[in-house]
Amino acid sequence: MGSVAIRSVDRGLCKTVVKGLQKLRGVRTNAPLALKSREGIWHTLETVLSGAVDDELLDTNPAGRLGKYLGGDRRMLKTPIHPYTFEETERFLRRCQLIAPEYYDFFFVGFRTGLREGELIELRWNEDFAEHRPTQVQV
Repeated sequence: MGSVAIRSVDRGLCKTVVKGLQKLRGVRTNAPLALKSREGIWHTLETVLSGAVDDELLDTNPAGRLGKYLGGDRRMLKTPIHPYTFEETERFLRRCQLIAPEYYDFFFVGFRTGLREGELIELRWNEDFAEHRPTQVQV
């Protein structure tokens, strides 16, 4: 878009640019740009053109709502998640009690609540939990 006058930027040009992001490759890895990177470039374009709308150089933002042309599905993960089954969880916790009982409470709460590692680490443990009485988790 380098030499295109700002008043000449239209939705068709923006669509072409956003669709073209799928073909770009990283400099170091030569791999296709990650969806997050493509989104960042699109959001930058959208922000610049929002400024042009604010300055009354354009009537509307031609880059608005073009995310569907980025390619990729936000719901698709690079690595599929394979959660433990109930039986695997119980087996893990039993082994934990034998091998590293000092970590049992940590893993027990993690499995039962679904808290992430950082959230588990930030929990304030008290004596009530050690005795397995009901406790409240505030995140």
